[in-house]
Amino acid sequence: MTSFKRIVVASDLSPRAALAVSRALCVATSHHAHVTVLHVVAEEEFWDSLLRPIGRTPARVDQHVMHKAHAALREQVRSLLSQQGKTSPPNKLRLRVTRGKDFLAIIHYAQAESADLIVLGAHGAHFVRDLFLGATTEKVVRQGDRPVLVVKQPPHSPYQRVLVPVDFSEASQPTLASALQLAPQATFTVLHVYEILHEHLLRRAGVPERQLTRYRQEAAKAAKEQLGTFLRTCTLQGHTVTPMVKYGHPSTVIQTVARQRRADLIAVGTHSRTGFERAFLGSVAEHVLREAQCDVLVVRPPTIPRS
Repeated sequence: MTSFKRIVVASDLSPRAALAVSRALCVATSHHAHVTVLHVVAEEEFWDSLLRPIGRTPARVDQHVMHKAHAALREQVRSLLSQQGKTSPPNKLRLRVTRGKDFLAIIHYAQAESADLIVLGAHGAHFVRDLFLGATTEKVVRQGDRPVLVVKQPPHSPYQRVLVPVDFSEASQPTLASALQLAPQATFTVLHVYEILHEHLLRRAGVPERQLTRYRQEAAKAAKEQLGTFLRTCTLQGHTVTPMVKYGHPSTVIQTVARQRRADLIAVGTHSRTGFERAFLGSVAEHVLREAQCDVLVVRPPTIPRS
């Protein structure tokens, strides 16, 4: 089963990033994990700082920018620890400041540290810009090679209700395993959403509604059997797991069930892809990542080579 012993959480010092740092600290405490809070100074920030002061050498500007960023990061973490009632930082906590392209720096740092989990906020300080250029978070999820926890809500407590949609692809089992490990005290709903292939074409062709109903009943029976078979192959280890089969469009049904079950985390898998194809998560994962109101854990199958 997946183990989260090394966590990297990225912060651009925004309020959204503060939620991610706070959640990462909570996860690290419960898992006795090492956690690194990483801040990336964008290249444009460095050059802006270089052009403003007169009489400073590039080396002095670099030192000034990095020192200022580290101080701001240290203050953010100190404030969050104080809110959690901690008067001193944990021994397994590190602060790091680096310079580069934000999403690439996060991915490369996580690889270098052999991180088991990357934690990010849903949006950073440049929300409007991100809408047009693609959020750093989505780029890390698309191009990275390890689980990413996207934090959208304040972490008032450990995760209590986790929804895990599965489609029985190669990502389904590692996604469930990661969710079980991340939230060991939670209750889990494992959801499979089924559809009738080309139902709209059948309806347009005049297939009677009673026949379509029979097709749905047969599909529901097959889906329940398949979900049962899938769960028997998983290591559940005493976790409270409720299987659920629903008919409809996966993206819509997932959101509906998440609201009904009051899920505070959705764990979703994405496909093993390389090269250009990795720019796309798949419509369901993409929809969940963008539209879910709760936190989202995105897991890739272990077939992608880790650096």
